[in-house]
Amino acid sequence: MLPDRANLCADKLSSFMRHGWPHVDPSIFVSGWHLGLIAEWLEALLAGEIQRAIFNVPPGHCKSLEVSVFFPAWVWIKHPEKRFVATSYRGDLALRDADRSRELMRSAWYQDAWGSRFYVRSDQDTKSRFTNNYGGYRFSTATSGIMGEGGDYIVFDDPHNVEQAESDDVREDAVRKIRLALPTRVRAPEGEGGIVAIMQRLHTRDFAGRMIAEDGGWYHLCLPARFEKGHPFVSVPVKLKSGKTLPGDPRTVEGEPLWPELFPDSRITSLEDALGPYGAAGQLRQYPVAREGGLFKRAWFASQIIDAADVPEGGARPVRGYDLAGSKTNRSPYSASVKIQRIVRPEWRTPRYFVLHASRIRGTPHEVESWIVAMAATDGHGVEIDFPQDPGQAGKAQVQSLKGLVDGYVVRSSPESGSKVARAEPFSSQCEGGNAYLVQGAWNDPYLDELCLFPFGDYADFTDATSRAYHRARKRDTQTVGLGAEVIG
Repeated sequence: MLPDRANLCADKLSSFMRHGWPHVDPSIFVSGWHLGLIAEWLEALLAGEIQRAIFNVPPGHCKSLEVSVFFPAWVWIKHPEKRFVATSYRGDLALRDADRSRELMRSAWYQDAWGSRFYVRSDQDTKSRFTNNYGGYRFSTATSGIMGEGGDYIVFDDPHNVEQAESDDVREDAVRKIRLALPTRVRAPEGEGGIVAIMQRLHTRDFAGRMIAEDGGWYHLCLPARFEKGHPFVSVPVKLKSGKTLPGDPRTVEGEPLWPELFPDSRITSLEDALGPYGAAGQLRQYPVAREGGLFKRAWFASQIIDAADVPEGGARPVRGYDLAGSKTNRSPYSASVKIQRIVRPEWRTPRYFVLHASRIRGTPHEVESWIVAMAATDGHGVEIDFPQDPGQAGKAQVQSLKGLVDGYVVRSSPESGSKVARAEPFSSQCEGGNAYLVQGAWNDPYLDELCLFPFGDYADFTDATSRAYHRARKRDTQTVGLGAEVIG
């Protein structure tokens, strides 16, 4: 290696990773800005500018290679005395990365440039522990085996098992062991050494979630697979005491992929489909919602899904509420409709609400209009229709056009008022109280998936349509929708 390039690789982790890649992975190196960003944070850790860092990165984005393989080998170029403890939820994964890092240092590329600076002792050269002649070592183990071991740098690489993270006992046990170990595992002088946790989010109370909530001096870099302006953990530049600024997420375009060269929009969409809404929320979005739900809990509906024949007779006229969108892109909101009937019986203490049907479509304005007409024809004239009205004259014109499409039906409309959460909370209360039922149908799963992710999921279309139908069904005989809006029509 040319001296200038060797010096550059020794000074910059991102350059070291780029040029060392062929000696670790047979695939072609694909550059990504996030790799350089993570490298800068790790360089700050080595410089003592930060001591605790959490990286939330989607799977497949080279997080383990950068942090667990390249970083320790790079540190030893100038600081062979540094000691590493590297863990993963599975011991064999920790050993795999240890072996990769060791083979990198054994490569002719590494030896030609820096082999004279240290050597690995032959009497202490195993995957689980190898030591160099300066006393620096790397110990690799499962997260559960960290007790009793210490070093200058502690690396937690995916401390949770994806398949077991929803088990409270398994997850809490992993968090407990890490927290017990942390106070005494870093054995570096004051202002040196540190802890790195790099992981995909799996649960609201996983290790990253707990540490972030407790604000225990952790620097947090969150990189979702797609950029979200409203993400609660969007990473902005961080000004350090030293005067240096750690870079944040540079993206500004909603939905922009993190690594478009390897994970373009189409591939992320395929992963979302494969992982399902819960897996995608954590592993891709880096903002998990517990499977039991957010504002709506899945357990509330466990015994509340009934056959259509079991819906009691009578009751008020059903209402089909709408939430409308006019785009057909893969990431655009859906147009959704939900039909609800409110039924009151003397023997019941409270009214009950029956969600009779839900449907959604992602289509052009013309396709959405055709879908609305089809819904009305299927429901018949006995179902009231309620549209949202966008503000301004354009919103009024759209409503008048929609009413013309379903001429002869009872049609209401009103502007939305208040936040999505505020509009959904009353129906959530009815669900929690056991007063809401779902008629069994193919739409049940996608409907509940969205409700139970709300308000943290990517979509709120079913939820908004449900809120509209519920409020109209509850006060259908008045001249207001229950949202402070005047009825049109």
